Amino acid sequence: MKTLRKVLLDLVEICEKLELRYAVMGGIAVRIHGIPRPTYDVDVTIAARGPELQALMDELEAREYTIPDSYRTGWMDRVADMPIVKARCYLEEGIRIDVDLFVMETEFQRCLSRTTETL
Repeated sequence: MKTLRKVLLDLVEICEKLELRYAVMGGIAVRIHGIPRPTYDVDVTIAARGPELQALMDELEAREYTIPDSYRTGWMDRVADMPIVKARCYLEEGIRIDVDLFVMETEFQRCLSRTTETL
């Protein structure tokens, strides 16, 4: 069974294994800072393109995450003008957890990554 915490740990393990720069964003980041907020998704910005992004998706699928074929073939959606790849997993109760992988492209995202490196 996946939990929100397990999903975040999966992402951290994969990014560390693949030596990808990353930063946690969104509701999970707010919760990490001690502000209670219900959320059923995990938002992470990652420095990955091309083969690195494919390797990340391979690792997620090996851990039973689903990724729509459109993302596997290179297409990316955009949210707040940031490219995004989506993955999904399901909790035992049938609840889904969306994983939003924002591809690091903007100065804001790069700044987040630099901040996490100093912690």
